[in-house]
Amino acid sequence: MSKFKALMRYTPPPFHLFEKYHLGEGFLSLADHAVSYAYSEFIEADAMDEDEFMAWGNDPLGTDEYDLVDLYGQWTKADDLLKRLEYMEPAERAKHLTLGPLKDRLDYEKISQKFADLTAELKAWEQEVGERLVYPALDRQLKRRLDKWEYYLDMAVKDFEAGRDLEGDEERMDGIDDYCDERTLIEYAAMGIQNLQFREPGRLKPLPYLKTFIARRLELDERFRKALNGRFCPAPWADPAFWWHWPPKSQKKQRTK
Repeated sequence: MSKFKALMRYTPPPFHLFEKYHLGEGFLSLADHAVSYAYSEFIEADAMDEDEFMAWGNDPLGTDEYDLVDLYGQWTKADDLLKRLEYMEPAERAKHLTLGPLKDRLDYEKISQKFADLTAELKAWEQEVGERLVYPALDRQLKRRLDKWEYYLDMAVKDFEAGRDLEGDEERMDGIDDYCDERTLIEYAAMGIQNLQFREPGRLKPLPYLKTFIARRLELDERFRKALNGRFCPAPWADPAFWWHWPPKSQKKQRTK
C-alpha cells in the first residue's frame, strides 16, 4: 500500500451493524442506489427543454419534486461511499461487495464504471449549458430546498411541542427516516458542490446562494435537534458529522469538536 493510501485508510464500523440496519446493505449496495438515483435524475434533467428548465424549482413548497440538489447530493454520496470502499482493508472491503438485498446483481467494476460515466457526462453537460441553464436552476433550487426544509421543520417542532410524533400527510415527510434522509441529501449537496468548486476552479459557478445555503443548513439544525428530541436514524455507513444518524452521546461529542 502506498503512503498516501496508508494515510487515507478507512476502517468502517463493525460489519454486524451493516447486516442489522438499513435493509442489511453494505457500502457497495448503498453506492449502487446512489449512482442509479443520480443517473436517473440526470437523464430527466438533460431531457428538459429550455422553458421547463427556466421554470424548474418555482413550485409551491408543499410540492414534492426532485431537483438538482438531489442530483448533486446523490452523486456526492456515491463518490463518498466508493472512495471509502477503495481505502478499506481488502478483507473488510470484500464483505461489503456482497451485502445487500440484490447481492447477486452487485458488481464493483460495473458500478464504479457507471459512476465514472455519470461524472464525465455531468461535467460535459455543465460545460454545454451550465451557465445558461444548470447553474441558475441549481442556485434557485438551493434556496427552495432550504425553504422547504424549514417549512417541514416548523411543522415537526409543532408536533414535538404538542406531544405528537413526526407524522406524515400528503404534503409532508413521513417519520424520522424521511427527515434524516432529507438532511443527509442537503449535507451531501453542500459537500459535493463545495468540493467541485475547490478542485476545479470555475466549475459550478456562479451560485450566488451557495454561501447562504451552507450557513443556513447549520442554523436550521437547532430546530432539527428539537424536533428529533434525542432520536436518530441508525446508519453505520454515515460519517459521524452526520449527527442525526448517531446516538445522542455521539452527537454531543461532535458538537464539542
